[in-house]
Amino acid sequence: MEAELIDALEKRPVLAPASKTAFTLVELLVVLGILSALAAITVPALSLARAKVTELKGMANLKSIALPLNAFANDHEDRYPPSMGAVGFGPGWNWHDPRKLVAVNERVPGIHRSVSAYLRDYIDDAKVLSCPAVPGACTYLQQMWDAGDNWDNPATPATTKDLFTGSFCLYWNYEGLLDTRTKRLFKGPWGPACGKAYSRLLASDHFGYGNGLDIPPSFSYASCEPFDDAGINDKADMPRWVSLAPGPGNVPPPVETFPRISLKAVYTDGHVERYSSSDVVPMWVIVNRADLTAYKIDGTQGTPGLFFLPANAVPAR
Repeated sequence: MEAELIDALEKRPVLAPASKTAFTLVELLVVLGILSALAAITVPALSLARAKVTELKGMANLKSIALPLNAFANDHEDRYPPSMGAVGFGPGWNWHDPRKLVAVNERVPGIHRSVSAYLRDYIDDAKVLSCPAVPGACTYLQQMWDAGDNWDNPATPATTKDLFTGSFCLYWNYEGLLDTRTKRLFKGPWGPACGKAYSRLLASDHFGYGNGLDIPPSFSYASCEPFDDAGINDKADMPRWVSLAPGPGNVPPPVETFPRISLKAVYTDGHVERYSSSDVVPMWVIVNRADLTAYKIDGTQGTPGLFFLPANAVPAR
């Protein structure tokens, strides 16, 4: 038995030693070239996909404002709530920033100083009030919404009455000037069945110029949507994008100087439309309702500046 085993082992074929292989430099360079080409293709595609998701979230948020707002109107004789863009008391009240979610004071007794006081029963999650493209989270958004008229920013002195400025422009029951010479008015919708003289625009992404709440610098463009050569203003209630290079100054800027921005707006029937920063009209903010005087576009701290509306949101004359 032992002799047979030895004989079998001696007759076993001898295996050749394993050959040693390695990538050549040329092969490594080819592989790296292929990986670089794939990265060049996939990275922009992923970036576009993320931008598309953000855009769809923004459209959903705007729709999530319009539907509860119409539900409120259905429960309140087809009327939307008052605008928080009004400032002042009694017959002397005027207009200010349409992005306001909380005003500093009640305009008159019985009119709340916060959007939340009207819509809290219809909107639970305050995230729908924010454009998802803003360059950072808003620390106190939900806290502000839950507090309503009792909002007090914990980052400011307790004796200060705090306003709160969001990222969307809210245009229901709001008025502005489309032409400072002819005093032509923009009138936001007062309800779902407003007349032909009223716009159907409920809310939009913010795109503006020379707003004192958006500096530095003065004469800057600002938006909740990103654009080329924009920096971040994180000192506002809602972080926003601002142009780092100043605009033409205390004059309405020509449309050819506008940064390229893709924007969205929602209307009284709940549909959302996309539009471009090249397809807008300027709206001045009224500082004196008695003679329809507009704020100067000078970037002074606290001045509202210009707001750009989608052109098709302006009713025909």
